[in-house]
This record gives sequence, structure tokens and C-alpha cells, in this order.
Amino acid sequence: MKYFFTLALAVFSLGSGLIPILDIQAQTIKETKKIVVIGTTDIHGHIFPINYFNGKEEKQGLAKIFTKVKEIRKENKNTLLFDSGDLLQGTPLTDYYSKKEKNSLSPMIKAMNIMGYDALGIGNHEYDYGLENLSKAVENANFSMLSANTYYYGTDKNVFKPYVIKNIDGVKVGIIGFTTPGVAIWSKNLVDKKYQFGDILLSAKKFIPELKKQSDIIIAIPHTGLEEEKGLGGYDTNSGIPPENVGKLLAQNFPQIDVLLLGHTHTEIKEMFENGVIISQADKFGDMLSMVELEIEKNQDKWVIIKKSAKTISVKDVEADKELMEKLKAENENTLNYVNSSIGQSSDELIAKSGRTKDTAIMDLINYVQIQTTGADISAASLFNEDAIIPKGKVSIANIAGLYLYENTLFSIKITGKQLKEYMEMSSMYYSNFDENGKLVINKKVPGYNYDIFSGVDYKIDIKEAQGNRIKELKFKGKNIKDTDSFTLALNSYRQSGGGGYEMLKGSPVVYSKNESIRDLLIDYIQKKEIISQNDFFKKNWEVMEN
Repeated sequence: MKYFFTLALAVFSLGSGLIPILDIQAQTIKETKKIVVIGTTDIHGHIFPINYFNGKEEKQGLAKIFTKVKEIRKENKNTLLFDSGDLLQGTPLTDYYSKKEKNSLSPMIKAMNIMGYDALGIGNHEYDYGLENLSKAVENANFSMLSANTYYYGTDKNVFKPYVIKNIDGVKVGIIGFTTPGVAIWSKNLVDKKYQFGDILLSAKKFIPELKKQSDIIIAIPHTGLEEEKGLGGYDTNSGIPPENVGKLLAQNFPQIDVLLLGHTHTEIKEMFENGVIISQADKFGDMLSMVELEIEKNQDKWVIIKKSAKTISVKDVEADKELMEKLKAENENTLNYVNSSIGQSSDELIAKSGRTKDTAIMDLINYVQIQTTGADISAASLFNEDAIIPKGKVSIANIAGLYLYENTLFSIKITGKQLKEYMEMSSMYYSNFDENGKLVINKKVPGYNYDIFSGVDYKIDIKEAQGNRIKELKFKGKNIKDTDSFTLALNSYRQSGGGGYEMLKGSPVVYSKNESIRDLLIDYIQKKEIISQNDFFKKNWEVMEN
């Protein structure tokens, strides 16, 4: 403790004498500290700066993040490192180690252990490889994996730790995590009747006051975005599932939160203040990190924040950390050998580049395999990667993984002609209109994975019409489709559960479900055929009508 001393002259009477004395007053300078908070999110399996699909260098990943983390730690002894979820899935690296090397430690957990993460908020894609895979990750992580709103089905008992408190140089820091409730829809086949996902705001109401009593500072690492965009969420707001993106509402309702590190929406937020809460979000795939600086001082027995700021730091031009890459060298090489292995031959080059605006063979391949597997009348599929190519000649696992990025499983459901039309009309929201030069304009508010392409029916899309009246000349086997007609429809698990806001599909009777990975089915098809040709599956059946 430091003191400044001031002298004051006083007169004090003692008996008959007057005695001057010195009055010493102590003025205290309060003790201060600095805490730095680093946040990442939506890493989705990216460690090495490499694209496993084409072998090219990428300017992202945890190896680059670790270089910057080391620099920050060197300058600031009180540094915390967090992630806001969606770590365990996303690249052939995670795919290989979850399916082919199930007994091995996830490379993602191994990497984060090496990097010294302090906590992670569990994201929806943590569930993609199953509950056993997630449980193993939690058990082997040297950091806390948190979710305050995930409960065992039918109970109020948390599956995971809701929060953790860390003592940082005498400062009590409370960290709380949340999971977007959409897991109940997107991974229904894995979590139904096992886990349930509560409203993030209600869970915060339960735990934030409890955490505040024990902490000087509260940091929230929810896997949720800032706020909903009407019509663009992962599920309809009338679905009965609590809201998906509630970051702004968290800040508005719980000013006790000092730092809010968001995720899920693959968006960059450099610095934002809402109700005194500082908010930041570090985009995706390890292309940047959030850095929050907190200046705090001792006020009696509590530490309080006197100043806070945030920024995002790109790692695009940062050299990848050699230590991390060396310790995960075997995992990287095993993955490269796996993805480059041949599964067959193609007599044609299949290109995805224009697959969302024109009928292409590469999309017909997906729909063909879905129909052949399920026996459905109609099939629907999304183009996840416009850069995907199946080359003429050797076809590798990497080619198929590059085409079908996600861990979706295959379903077939029973629907009416009315449902089909509603489904197709909603999908057509992907198109905006034509510009003044007659060029097709895409609706940037609709992500590509929310636009589906259909096989088994013939149709045209008139984007000059209002949504709800865009699908024209819709026919099945040459006959116009009526609302009362009945069909079986093959589609992925995300869409079958109403994912992307397609509520008209939710609850439709399931006629086929064997928990089969669509990516694996595509690989199996090529392996069995040995040589594929677009003549086997390509049939022009749809078009966007010209301006």
C-alpha cells in the first residue's frame, strides 16, 4: 500500500499550555491490475493452415492463433483464453479422427490443451459425431467445457458445468457458457429424449446472480449470435424451441456480465457496448481472435472494472506456430493420407461453381444417391461449397468431403403437394431479382445452405414474381402437382427437422432413417461403381426463367 502524507498544524490545550501538533492524514492510492481476455469461436476443425480438399495453403487456423496468443501472453501475465464453441467438427481432420480413429484423442482437444485454453462454451456442432464423442472430449479437455442451459431430459440437472470460477492473480473471474437451443432440432436423432436445451435467457437468470456473488468479473462465452434476423434463423420462431441468437438480449437483461464473447453466426464484431457490457466476436475458422483489455482496481474487498476495450486481430499474415504443428504432425499426415486416397474414377469433370443458379450434374449426383438409397419420389439437397470439383479421372475422399461439408444423415419423409410447393417457394427466397443489366441478383441475407435444389420433379423459377408465386410448371412424371398429392421426399437431417426455418417439413412422417452419413453414401456409391459418368444421374429438370 502506498501513502501520500499531508501536514496540518493544530493547537491542542494541555493544562495551561498551548502545544502545536502535526495531524498526519493518509490518502490511499488504489491497487490496479490489467487482465487480457482472448476469444476465438467457430474454429470448425481448423488447426493447420491447409485446405484438405485441395491441398492449398490457408491463412487461418489454431496454429496461427497460437502464435498471436504467445505474443499477447508475453506482454500480459494475466491473460485468459476462451472459445465460444463449434470446435469439434468441420474438416477432414475432425472427420477422420471421429470415424476412423475413434479411440484416439480428438486433435482439436489436443491442440487446445497444448494452447492452454481456460474454457469453451459448447456449440451445436459439438454434437455432430454423437454424444459419446462429445463426452470423450469433455473428459480429456484440460479446460472446462461449459453449457448452463443443457439439461438431462425431463430434469433440471445440468449435463455439463454451467460455469467455472478462476483465480487470476487474486481476481475471481467467473466464466459461464451457453449452447444455442437449436441442437434439439438439428441433432434431434442424437439428443431426443436424452438432453433438452433450455432458454439461454432463463438459464442466465438462474446462474448469473449466483455467479455474481462469487466473482469479481463475469465473462460469458455463449454459442449464440448477436440477434435474430427475421426469416433467417436456423429454425422458425414459432417452433417451440427457445430463440437461437440472443447475445444482445443477454447484455440488455444481465448488465452483471462484463465481457460477452459471441459465436455461432460466423460474424466479426470488433467492439460493441450494450447496456455497459462489452461485446466481441471473432468470425470463424481461426482467421482472427478477439482481444479484450480490462483495467481493474481494488475497491475495498472487490475488484471492479474501471476501463475496458476490445478489438479483433487478424492472423492472416501471422506465421503458424511450429510447436503446435510439430506436436500434431502425425494427425495432419494421417488425415492427408486419408483424404487423398482414391475411391474411384469419373469420366467427366463435375463443377459446382454455378450449381445454385443452373442445373448441374454435381448436384444431381447428390440427389440421385439420396433417391437410390431411400427409394423416394423426390430428393432435395443444398450446395454447400461452390468451389467443389469432382475431377475427370481419379476421385478422392477429399473431393467428396469438399462437396458435402457437413455431418448430415439421410431421411425420407412423406409430404403433400402443398408442403412441397411451400418448401420450394421458401427456397426460392435465395434469389432477389435481376439487376438493370439483366444479371441475376442473389439475396445476400439467405445463406447458400438454405437454398435447396430438387430432383424427381420438373419446375421453373420466376424470380420476377413475389415469393409464394415463383415456382412454375411444377410437375411429377409429366403431371401437374396438386396440393392433395402425396410424395416421399429424400433430404438431409438438418432440413428434415425444420432446420433453416423450413417449418412446413417439421413433423412429417418419417419413412426412411438409418443414421447414414450422406457423405459416406456418396463415397460408397463411387466405390461400388468404380467409374462414374454424369450420364448415369444427370437430368435437366429445372431452370431460373430469363428476365
